[in-house]
Amino acid sequence: MKSVEKIKEWTSERKAFYFFLPDGPYGRPFDNQYTVESVGITDKGLEVKFNDGLALLFTGEPEVTDEGCNLLITRYEICHFEKHKGLSKSFDYGEVVLTGFK
Repeated sequence: MKSVEKIKEWTSERKAFYFFLPDGPYGRPFDNQYTVESVGITDKGLEVKFNDGLALLFTGEPEVTDEGCNLLITRYEICHFEKHKGLSKSFDYGEVVLTGFK
């Protein structure tokens, strides 16, 4: 899956992240920073796990675009945002943006 490899490569070059969900930023950008613990495929889809028990799970074949300090994830069927393995929000539209710092 090309999307997984793109996300792994992009996140491996950065140390801290914050992210925007389709309905806005999660927390306060620059104040709330996270690390990526893993990126992979599960039986549910493409999963990006962050510290603090946060995860993004994408079903379908998302499109991933590297814009330098931002990584755009679009064209997924569903994006589930999970906190501590419980569903927090779901989106079937929009883009998810990871912003990373080296």
